[in-house]
Amino acid sequence: MIENNKFKVYLYGLLASLIVLRVISFPQLNHSEIIRASNNQMISRTVINTSDWQSIPIGGGGYVTGIYVHPQVPDLVYMQTDNGGAYRWHPQQQQWENMIDDFPRLPWNYYGVETLALDPHNPELVYLALGKYTSSGRGRLWKSSDRGHTWIESDLQVPMGAMKLNAGQETV
Repeated sequence: MIENNKFKVYLYGLLASLIVLRVISFPQLNHSEIIRASNNQMISRTVINTSDWQSIPIGGGGYVTGIYVHPQVPDLVYMQTDNGGAYRWHPQQQQWENMIDDFPRLPWNYYGVETLALDPHNPELVYLALGKYTSSGRGRLWKSSDRGHTWIESDLQVPMGAMKLNAGQETV
């Protein structure tokens, strides 16, 4: 019992030290500032007008599960959602464009974007893995060579979700 209490005191002390270090090391941000870290570990600070933030319709509810900025083209921004598709930011129109609205009628589980990937050396290439994490059906991989304006579907079907654990049989 005494050893357990010493361990708790140690953990609380460690937690308090980390909190103090956090407060000292990082100045407080205004709500109008965004801090961005890139893959080369450079950190930049941007001041924006937060009064201009608005909700966007992504269809069918859901939420944004990822935002991707191309490392060579800062205005080339993509967003993935769990339920409404994949979007590309259109800087001239200041709005998001759904990149899979023109897809052929897809099975319901393809409207969830499991992941989106960019080629860091070629801003034209975009990859999508479509399939909802709640579906036991197979997903599909798609590739675009023109920043998501047109797509080619791969023949590769891969499981995207609804994994089931069979603990007694030690299988997934």
